[in-house]
Amino acid sequence: MTADIGQVAGAAVEVNEKAGMVTAPVFGVLHASPAPGDPPFVAVGDDVIEGQTLFIIEAMKVFNKIAAPHAGKITRLTDVNGSEVEVGDMLAEIA
Repeated sequence: MTADIGQVAGAAVEVNEKAGMVTAPVFGVLHASPAPGDPPFVAVGDDVIEGQTLFIIEAMKVFNKIAAPHAGKITRLTDVNGSEVEVGDMLAEIA
């Protein structure tokens, strides 16, 4: 079901073609904003462009930007922020 696997800022991002789902490419701590207290990168309903940063995953003190693999509208976001995600966890859905 994985339609596209590409390198995005050093981390592979998997996109489920059927749902437009973006999944975690690495295990680490998910950050929904660039810094504590800052607004999140994206919210449900936002229009995004290809390459736009959606999240940061911190893995072994390396901050991996997770970018939108294609343009569209954010229809679903994970509620995890500041906690660990596993490889393959759903992070966002882009329609």
